[in-house]
Amino acid sequence: MNGQLTQTGAKLAEKLPYSDANYADYLPSPNPHKKRLILHAVLESEVEKLINDLDITKSIGVDDIPPKVLKWASPILTPILTVLFNKCFVSGIYPDCLKVAKVIPIFKGGNKNETTAYRPISILTQINRVLEKLIRDRLYDFMKDKLYTKQFGFRPKNSTEHPVLDLKENILKNCSKKMVSCILFLDLKKAFDSVSHDILLKKLEYYGVKGVSLKLFESYLSDRKQFTCIDGYVSILDIIEWGVPQGSVLGPLLFLIFINDIPFASDLLTWLFADDTALMASAPNITLLKEKMNCEVEKIQEWLLANKLSVHYVKKSQYILINNNIRYSIQDDNFELVMGGNIISRTKTYCYLGILVDENLSWTDHISKLCRKLSQVAGVIFKIRHLLTRKALLLVYHSLVGSKLRYGLICWATAQKFLIDKVNVAHNKIITALTFSKRCSRLWPLYCQLKVLPLKILIHIEYGKTMFKYQKKLLPSVFNDYFKKPSHAHFTRFSFHDNLEVVRTTAAFERSMLRYIGPTTWNSIPSNIKESMSLKVFIKSYRIHLIGNFDSM
Repeated sequence: MNGQLTQTGAKLAEKLPYSDANYADYLPSPNPHKKRLILHAVLESEVEKLINDLDITKSIGVDDIPPKVLKWASPILTPILTVLFNKCFVSGIYPDCLKVAKVIPIFKGGNKNETTAYRPISILTQINRVLEKLIRDRLYDFMKDKLYTKQFGFRPKNSTEHPVLDLKENILKNCSKKMVSCILFLDLKKAFDSVSHDILLKKLEYYGVKGVSLKLFESYLSDRKQFTCIDGYVSILDIIEWGVPQGSVLGPLLFLIFINDIPFASDLLTWLFADDTALMASAPNITLLKEKMNCEVEKIQEWLLANKLSVHYVKKSQYILINNNIRYSIQDDNFELVMGGNIISRTKTYCYLGILVDENLSWTDHISKLCRKLSQVAGVIFKIRHLLTRKALLLVYHSLVGSKLRYGLICWATAQKFLIDKVNVAHNKIITALTFSKRCSRLWPLYCQLKVLPLKILIHIEYGKTMFKYQKKLLPSVFNDYFKKPSHAHFTRFSFHDNLEVVRTTAAFERSMLRYIGPTTWNSIPSNIKESMSLKVFIKSYRIHLIGNFDSM
């Protein structure tokens, strides 16, 4: 198992077809990145804070030093580690003892006898974790303005909902322009394990990581070793020559840098969440769309070959066709998408980052799946409610129900009323089960009794929260141009209290866009709530306001 895991990237690269393409062909020339990364000296206060912030529940690395011991010994260790970390920065040498990983294979589905069915999670030492955080913070501060704006993975202010929301907005924008769209969802094979160290180092140098800083990253990637643990059995040490360690602090950021230039490979709109990739093209008709999509997808294929990355062409990579009239599906059996000689299959629904996106943006499949899960939870709660206290039952509710209801809500809350009613019915069953009430009971007093919120209020809070984040610049930069203030200068009821301009709509589906719902929601919020100093205060105040006005909603 360990040998297979360490050789994954090399074996996948060997199977790739020959290509004349070079990774450097896709890096903009002349190089616009003139600034160089300077690894500023580490302060004792930084090290002390990072040690005190260590999670005591994290697994122990090969040094067998638990984070609790590091925290206890922090006053003694902090000055020593600060000196050692600064020596690493000055010399450009990463300590070999911190590059040994204990790997735990996590089964992710498929044939249990194949290594491809497992995700290798690297467990490194806690001291290594502190050093990687120091490097990661400096590298991210240097790279944050260089990273692709629609890369939502492993970045502050970003979540898995944001790419889905932005994708939805762009689809609806195309529909309003009477354009048909094709969205290709790419599934990369072992993306983190397939990163070429040579190419990654060259890209780091391109972005301005040079001299001693580059030497440190070269040292970090070279001579890495790992052993695999399964049921108490331990393998021998093997050298890792490909990939960035999954489970490390620095690995995800290095991967973002490695994949950062994929949007320059084609004219397709690109959304990334780490290696989860969505590519979209639009055209006035299906014939032009087919021609454009196939042409641009081949450019992506060349980029992948140049960067030695592989794709699951069959089953896992699929595309969706969106009609210019969102209510109707495209009936065209002649549309064929080919990538690297492989026919990509069409699907009506694709699970993108945990949200089921369908070709009509009706969210029918997502809501049906959600209702099934809620029904299962209702059954479990009904069976165990006599055995648990109210407090314990509420913990079950918040972990199994509240989290599922809120996830992706800002995307699927625009579904038709009968679908939202289905969610309400499933949710109400859980509420009656938790309160030992009859199904015919009045529901609002039950929600108040449990101090939980009905779906209608949750939807308002999600939109309000998003708009508050927009006002406070807490959203990803792609949302910066979503809204604007009214252009008129004279004082009217639309021009005060930070109100936003509500876009005019000509079609019903346009009222599903955040550009319409967001300002409509924001403008209805009392000014004293909009002026809250923090997101937490805003949510609390807006929640109280919505509860007080529930009957009129």
